[in-house]
Amino acid sequence: MFSERIEYLANRVGHCSSDPQRATFAAHLIAEKTRLDNLHRLAEQIIASNCGTAVGAELAFQAPNGTRYCAILEEPDSSGQGRIVYFDADALHRHQVHGSPAEALEQALAQGYLERADGTMDRLAATEAWRRDLAYSEFVGRYASGEIGAQQFAVEVRKLG
Repeated sequence: MFSERIEYLANRVGHCSSDPQRATFAAHLIAEKTRLDNLHRLAEQIIASNCGTAVGAELAFQAPNGTRYCAILEEPDSSGQGRIVYFDADALHRHQVHGSPAEALEQALAQGYLERADGTMDRLAATEAWRRDLAYSEFVGRYASGEIGAQQFAVEVRKLG
């Protein structure tokens, strides 16, 4: 993802830099190319320090309302695709699928997940908040599949506290 975009930006800068009327546009292109070069180097460093793979990398993003995390995983279907799993201190939130784990890592970096957060998912998964959220998610799935009705769902959720 980064390599193609960096190459594209380098070509565009070459076309714009000779035209004085496009100097501001060329400066924006150069700034974006520099940003992507830095992210590409960071992705390479993460992969190199993670036994040559993006799988298992955990990253953090400092949001205004608290720290958000993501983990790079392989898709469980053996397709070779990569998955970004997003979470915080309370629960798993969502995921995105990408063409490969390396692509997933690049996407996470582009989204601002820049700090290493190795071991965070394991640490949080052992907390009561996560256990409660996973149990709740299980009840939602059972209710959505028709395995339990609305009344049973309400009873089970109340038990969670």
